[in-house]
Amino acid sequence: MVLSATLFTLGLQGQDTTSRLGIAVGVAVPSQLKASTGIAAGLNIHFNQNTGNQGRIRIEGVSFGAKTESTSATTLESKGSAWTLGYDWTPGRGAVRAILGIGGMAWTQTLQQQDTGANLGYKAYGGNRSGFAIVPTLGLQFRVSKYISLEGRYAIAANLSNDKNYYFSYGENNDIRQMHYLAIGVEIRTPTRR
Repeated sequence: MVLSATLFTLGLQGQDTTSRLGIAVGVAVPSQLKASTGIAAGLNIHFNQNTGNQGRIRIEGVSFGAKTESTSATTLESKGSAWTLGYDWTPGRGAVRAILGIGGMAWTQTLQQQDTGANLGYKAYGGNRSGFAIVPTLGLQFRVSKYISLEGRYAIAANLSNDKNYYFSYGENNDIRQMHYLAIGVEIRTPTRR
């Protein structure tokens, strides 16, 4: 009961949307890309609306760590990174708000494959792939205060590139075109200059 009252009070303090710039940091967890958990960081530019709704331009960078998978014949290391420019809409005046967003993403994927075991040549293959994607996002934001928010967003990368690279034995399962990820983090906003 005390926890509920405290969260409600903190949420009420967060209803004043007088901020303009925000810096966001958090973790990014890939859901389909074969990579390990990474870091998401960005700059948000907020636009207040008379209705209490708020819009923001989001410039975000995501870097996923390397993940290695092995079979009896090969070892594959995969990692990825991306930059997103998007627009998020956070309707309402309450402490808990939905996040509805859309953006464009420029992505890069690095693959390194090496023949091992049965393939005694130990031949290494590697390379980068890059492209563009449209990224819709959906999430929740909890305003702790006027200047601090906690949020979680799920992003889905809809690839616009026709890069089909079957050179690697793992095929398209490693393609960053399937780079859906969950970003969980905190945003700190600056006060408005008057």
